[in-house]
Amino acid sequence: MSWRERLINEPSLKAFSEWPAVDYNLIPLKKRPLFLRNQRLVSKVLSGTTLEAVAQSEGLSKGRVSQVLERCLGGNLDSPALLTEGLIPSVQVNPPQRTAPLPTFQSPGACTGAFAALLAQVPELKKELDRAIEADFKRKSVSERLTAESLHNRFVFKLAALNWPLDRYPYTTASRGYESVRRYWVIKKQELTAEQYQHQEASSQAAALPLTLRALATVQVDEHLIDVHSRISIELGGELIHLRLARCTLLLAIDVGTQCVLGFHLVPTAAPNQQDMLALIERCVTKRQPPALTTPQFTAPSGPAFPSELEPSVAISLGTVLLDNAWIHHSNSVVDFLSAKMGAALRFGYPALPKTRALVERVFHYLELRLGHRFDSTTGSSPTDPAKESKKNAKKPPMLSFQTLEEALYLTLFEFNHRPRPHLGGSSPMDLFRHQLQTQWIRYFAEGQTAGFRPWLSQKTVPVHRPKPGNGTPFVMFEYCRYRGPGLIKLTSLKSQVVIEYDRRDIRRIRAKTLKGEDLGELRAPQSWQRFAHSVSTRRMLFKNQRAHRADQHDPVTGWFSDLLEKRDQPKIASQILRIYQEISAAGRMGLAFGEDQTREECWQHNAATERSLTRNTTAEQQYSWSPIRTPLKRESEP
Repeated sequence: MSWRERLINEPSLKAFSEWPAVDYNLIPLKKRPLFLRNQRLVSKVLSGTTLEAVAQSEGLSKGRVSQVLERCLGGNLDSPALLTEGLIPSVQVNPPQRTAPLPTFQSPGACTGAFAALLAQVPELKKELDRAIEADFKRKSVSERLTAESLHNRFVFKLAALNWPLDRYPYTTASRGYESVRRYWVIKKQELTAEQYQHQEASSQAAALPLTLRALATVQVDEHLIDVHSRISIELGGELIHLRLARCTLLLAIDVGTQCVLGFHLVPTAAPNQQDMLALIERCVTKRQPPALTTPQFTAPSGPAFPSELEPSVAISLGTVLLDNAWIHHSNSVVDFLSAKMGAALRFGYPALPKTRALVERVFHYLELRLGHRFDSTTGSSPTDPAKESKKNAKKPPMLSFQTLEEALYLTLFEFNHRPRPHLGGSSPMDLFRHQLQTQWIRYFAEGQTAGFRPWLSQKTVPVHRPKPGNGTPFVMFEYCRYRGPGLIKLTSLKSQVVIEYDRRDIRRIRAKTLKGEDLGELRAPQSWQRFAHSVSTRRMLFKNQRAHRADQHDPVTGWFSDLLEKRDQPKIASQILRIYQEISAAGRMGLAFGEDQTREECWQHNAATERSLTRNTTAEQQYSWSPIRTPLKRESEP
């Protein structure tokens, strides 16, 4: 059928703007000018311009213009036209058909199309090859497990059995047609595979999955030092100061069965502790609301990024948790919560063998390629990586703020969880996770049980100390400090031990009860430790490494923070400043008392300035001219 007949039968093809698009980057550079010329030719003809006028404007003959139209619109009536694909000069429209006789020693020639011509002339040879390939594909017990070499031997043996002349192709080539046989074998297997899927009926019920491939059956957890520097901004004395941060650490958990990321936690320092590990677990197993994005270029996604944000909420349980040999993974608080409270099985990998958690390592590689290495402040994959930050820009704080980095990670992982995957049957990890929660057997926790999933809450049995009369009230020692409360005064002398319950993020106040469970009320730390919220790790660090700060300042936390401000130009110190700010501000407003003479009003004024500076959005001159998120973040059901 000619191109004119095609347009008569299908008038809708006259709208060139409705033709399918092709990936312009896949067209070779040398072929792109011809491709654009062919597009102009077809567009002008379809708009009503005569062939003579089009040929004259492009400097071609009328017949050449007609040939281009035949490539994209001509062909068999039963098959669709190639359309835009036919305009690419390198595309082969019709398979080559050999018209010349097969090469011989007397009349040698090119071997183009010789193998197909040979199979057409000798049908028995084609049947023999097809029979062997099909038997191997169906894995018949009496068939041979084929290789390219064994199939070629069968090919030569069949030719000899058919008394094929020895002076004719393939005997005129050195390889006896080996490459043609190999390519025929590969193409035939592809056709059999496609035919098998074509005739396969869709099952109404999902097939049972192996236990290790079900949702939440196996979870991998690991840490990664991100290859990028970020910054924070601090307002001191009315001046806004930008500080360069050291490389941050990303903690991430991913479900193996569905390849869905369960959650992440970004730590501003290079050495995370057990509290950061507990923060990651809390983000994965407790109900959370999507965060509010403040970066101007970012748009909040319309769907949940992680399973903990699903509506209605689901009770997430963990089966086997794969960890490495980091000390934070072996900590008692992490092991007790995962094994005792959640009933998970822990499996610690061998040292220096990250391949046992290959899936989470691939996610880290994905994040570096899609996000980390795209910022100017990246450190690259190695010291000699040309993508690393230039020496000129390394002298100044980077444009990337810590908050922007955290929001970009959230959006990138949203895209990771919602992108369809071929190896998942065209489903996205989040869709597969939802499907398995509805159709597969998943260990379920009741609402009352999930309410007790508080990773930060810990208990400990401690002795009660009773000083001599006149030397003070009874107290308990906890993390280097004496805790007192009215409940200990009423406690009889026969009860020498109590159980304390504390939140690891803020240990200014703890609760006590007897061994029989009788509530003794709240116990408080000394007054010098009451000003700011601080964690177990912070107090331990102050008592072990920063002994001087406990005496020369109004309170120990202020002494440590003021010392950090004096060395704020160092990236590692700036990371510590951000970390202590996150810890203090999590419990409320932040007011640092720099010296005993500073009034409480001045503390709150400094508090407001610090909060504004650390959460301030960038100005118009400081905004990025690009967005690290490439695709629009919408639900797959939206248009």
